[in-house]
Amino acid sequence: MKKKLFLILVTILALPCVTLAQAPGKHIEDREQLWLGYFNQTRLSNKFGLWADIHYRRTENFTDRSFQFLVRPAITYFVKDNLRI
Repeated sequence: MKKKLFLILVTILALPCVTLAQAPGKHIEDREQLWLGYFNQTRLSNKFGLWADIHYRRTENFTDRSFQFLVRPAITYFVKDNLRI
């Protein structure tokens, strides 16, 4: 009986601490975005090839805001048909 009373008392005293320790609400921001990507892998010979990764990114107010244009080319070496460096 004393143990149950003690648990009830601890629960009642701890409840306000739990409700006050909650994290603040999330701030959600809606944005319009456009993200286009182009990936290409071209084999030039038995051992060598070209690889390209091109991205175009824009955010809200497409005419007013700046954009990102990424180009990542690479030379590919084929160790085996399923292993590339």
